[in-house]
Amino acid sequence: MILLSSFLVTAVIPGQIFAGENSICPNSSGMVWSDTDGNDEEIFFSSYENNRWSPPFQISDNDSTDYIPVAVTGNDCRTWVFWSRLEKSVISLHYSVYFKGTWSEVKQLDTGMQLNTAVTVLVGSDNKPWLVWAGFDGKDDDIFWSRWDGPGWSEPERVNVDDEYPDILPVIMFGPHGLPVIQWQGFDGHNYKTFSSTWDGVAWGPELEGQQTFSAKKEMQRKVSEFPALPSFLGDQKKASFYRLNSGRCFSVPLRLFGNR
Repeated sequence: MILLSSFLVTAVIPGQIFAGENSICPNSSGMVWSDTDGNDEEIFFSSYENNRWSPPFQISDNDSTDYIPVAVTGNDCRTWVFWSRLEKSVISLHYSVYFKGTWSEVKQLDTGMQLNTAVTVLVGSDNKPWLVWAGFDGKDDDIFWSRWDGPGWSEPERVNVDDEYPDILPVIMFGPHGLPVIQWQGFDGHNYKTFSSTWDGVAWGPELEGQQTFSAKKEMQRKVSEFPALPSFLGDQKKASFYRLNSGRCFSVPLRLFGNR
């Protein structure tokens, strides 16, 4: 691990009230991103406290390419960071957890699939993360999910209808009725369209075409506008994701889904 401390931070947006200022969790708001460590792409972290970004901290350190990170913090003050790792022809999922000043060792979430990308995450009041991503099942990309149950992760399961067309770019957040909703882009043979599925308390509901009662991307766009100015040490902002505790429907916002701020 490498602690980088030779960077300055930018000022917060004037008048902006940010969750990290008054939260019981010192790490309740922040950002994760990928950048080079001089050798390859690694995962970095910065929390937002007292109107400033903390110096970047390097979470991963290996000879592979780590990228597309997301993060989320629960009410128990644990910050979960997830990302994809490219090693030869395999893209796997990895994660680390921050709690009481310490990062856990980096662990792999075994999905049984060769390619795992576009990870998105949500955490509920029970502090157990919901993880959703696009996985290659041997013939095309599909949307899969898993949830932390305390001792480990549930078996990955498909969300979308298993057809011959790819499904990509999932987003998970709470819907209008307080239940988790996944929206993604699915190919219908001619074009990519938005599809969604809602958790019914036991399982994911049927795949429905359209955004239904709300747009996940528009909700995230609204959240992006509430975050403070980006720190000066951030390189490509499309490699970054914001996270924020108790921020409405979505707690994690990948900037790759939007244009530059």
